[in-house]
Amino acid sequence: DAGPDRNLALGVSGVTTTGLNLNFDDPGTADTHQFAWSVTTPLGGVIQSSNQAFVLTLNEPGIWNATVTVTDDDGDSASTSVSILATATIIDPPEYPTVAPDPFDEGDTVSMDVFLSSSFNSGDYRYKVDWGDGTIENVNAVTGTLTLSHVYEDDRPGAEPDQYTATVQLVNTQFSQNFNVHDVHSQVFLVENVDPAPTFTWQSLGGGLVQFDAQVNDPGALDTHTVEWNMGGTIVTGTLTPQFSFTGPATVSLTVTDDDGGVGTTSQFLASPLTGTLPALPDATQMILDPAAIAGQREAVADLWRALGADADGLLDTIRIAVADLPGSELASTVLGPQPMITVDYNAAGQGWYIDADPASNEDFAGMDLVTVLAHEFGHVLGLHHVVGSAAGGSVMSAFLDAGTRRLPTAGDLAFTVDDPTVTGIAALVGAGIVNGDFSEADPAAADFGWSTAGQAGVVAGQAVLTEDAVFMSGFTQDFLIPDDALRLSFTIVALDLVSNGGGISGDAFEFALLDAAGASLVGLAPISLTDAALNIQTGGAAYASDRVRIDGQVHAAGGLLDLGAPIQVEVDLTGIAGGTAATLYLDLLGLGRLQSRAVIDDVRIVTGDGSNTAPSAGDDNAAVDEDDSVVIDVLANDEDPENDPLTTRIVTGPEHGGLELLADGSYRYTPDADFHGDDQFSYVASDGVFDSPAATVAITVRPV
Repeated sequence: DAGPDRNLALGVSGVTTTGLNLNFDDPGTADTHQFAWSVTTPLGGVIQSSNQAFVLTLNEPGIWNATVTVTDDDGDSASTSVSILATATIIDPPEYPTVAPDPFDEGDTVSMDVFLSSSFNSGDYRYKVDWGDGTIENVNAVTGTLTLSHVYEDDRPGAEPDQYTATVQLVNTQFSQNFNVHDVHSQVFLVENVDPAPTFTWQSLGGGLVQFDAQVNDPGALDTHTVEWNMGGTIVTGTLTPQFSFTGPATVSLTVTDDDGGVGTTSQFLASPLTGTLPALPDATQMILDPAAIAGQREAVADLWRALGADADGLLDTIRIAVADLPGSELASTVLGPQPMITVDYNAAGQGWYIDADPASNEDFAGMDLVTVLAHEFGHVLGLHHVVGSAAGGSVMSAFLDAGTRRLPTAGDLAFTVDDPTVTGIAALVGAGIVNGDFSEADPAAADFGWSTAGQAGVVAGQAVLTEDAVFMSGFTQDFLIPDDALRLSFTIVALDLVSNGGGISGDAFEFALLDAAGASLVGLAPISLTDAALNIQTGGAAYASDRVRIDGQVHAAGGLLDLGAPIQVEVDLTGIAGGTAATLYLDLLGLGRLQSRAVIDDVRIVTGDGSNTAPSAGDDNAAVDEDDSVVIDVLANDEDPENDPLTTRIVTGPEHGGLELLADGSYRYTPDADFHGDDQFSYVASDGVFDSPAATVAITVRPV
């Protein structure tokens, strides 16, 4: 037996796939043979075969070592080996042009370019792109510039930074085992939230029942939303297709909040929810006003004032305009502030609106001219007020505007400034002092109601209640004359719930202002910018007040914190203001976001006197009572007044664990809650009818039984 070791040779062919073929000589021509291949891959794998020849797929870059052994049937063997080098096509690294750092909105398409200068076979390379939001793409590479694009369907959730980091890596795909050739490239994209934009339509189903159908446009396709409807003061949540029953015209607003805090609001005035048809109007114009009609004329009207040199500060660009059903013959009203609000009656107090495509013309028409009314209200925003007497003839700032007549701004109107004695913002004044300051009259149509209201404002249970409105600010306003010998104006904020809106929107606020006929404050300004208010209370209880305003419990006048969980007593110094001075009192709720804020006001009054009176003093009291019993406490027994004036009391903070009953003699009956025992207390002030004492505390011990 000579063995199969003569002329042993290994044949190799191919590049990606290699044929391995063993050639050998054996003088024992009748011998039979067995073959044993063992191939070690570059990554340490082992491939075996018992064939004389087989095909090897080079799917890993690097050195492949192959050994084969042939054995004859007499047990003799011979071996041989070969090494094969598999290499990838190596190209120059890609170039990544700079992407501008400008922020994108969610839903936008972002892109970045990649440039390769080298040539290579198609399919040899691809880009692995990780966009950072869970999306990973494999894109075939090409010679030259390739644009990679992606849509971010949402910004980062919650408090996470609104940015995504995308990575790109060039990957060689010549082998089944891919490998990276060059470094990873990173690109940061700033992606910001976009507020949702709701719209809705409605259809009367008869009998006051209305079907609503809302849609929400939000480029953040992954956003989730909460829905809140304000059906003229009634809140409905959780559905985009509610049904609601109305008893008359109402303003309906829809607020949609996304999961990132973005808020979108839309409103419509439903003039005829009972029938779904527009009411008939008496003149030929037959025009019901809608926001689109206003938008078409507001800029032209603003230009009429600007042509006269007015509005150098661009204040007219900040105006918000809403449509509502205003009381009586009122055509429009304006609330001044950092963002002035003009409210226009939907049908011109029943006369119908004339809407002109050419505001500068002066042809004959029927109905109330929208150009004239908007020009009049824009004049208020510019600081002009109602003109009376002979100066009112033909002026756009006249307190009374006629249907069928156009009045345009003139240079003469600009002469009626706050310093001109012919200017007044009050058309008629009856008597002096506050009317219905205790809010005992709740009917706005009553002669002794005394107040003008805006937004969601009304009298409930003998108190003024202001609830945030989606369209315009809610408030109570009253024109009056300052009485002779006026000492102070006081009122009580019974409850104040101011919401922090989030989403970059300022928090809500409550404001008090007392303005003269020219719109200037009679009692100073709160130490904040862009206000005519003497008192501003913000979300969280920060209060800002002029030096004529005193607030129980306030530490200092420029941001001192108040306890919004307890009633707040406000006193305003009126000394030095001449009797008969025309004044306008404003109590306003400034709502800027979610429709949740609320203010309750009571006991608005003016105290007069000759200045010789001094405030009473009140002493602290103690009382004890058994559990489930009651005790009468004469809180005035240790209180004094320097002039011996009769005293009354006013509760500042009530007890937490019981109730109080005011008795005819001025004492209080305290009854603890059922089964309560422990310590309780309440506080009060004593009043001589002119001044209040500092607050006194009544401490109560409830003994267990």
